[in-house]
Amino acid sequence: MAKVVVRNLDDDVKAGLKARATLHGWSMEEEVRQILHRAVSEVGHTQPRLGSRIAERFAGAGLT
Repeated sequence: MAKVVVRNLDDDVKAGLKARATLHGWSMEEEVRQILHRAVSEVGHTQPRLGSRIAERFAGAGLT
């Protein structure tokens, strides 16, 4: 697995992450993992995949 280091993180952001982690009952590291996972997952859901975009573009061209 990859490692990510975030430098120069504001103290209030770190405190917010720690508070969220405590609320969810897991470590701050796990909280960051969950946030990043959700952020990346949302990107995939907002834009159709390449095949769907191609099919949509040529839907009215009469191709089968």
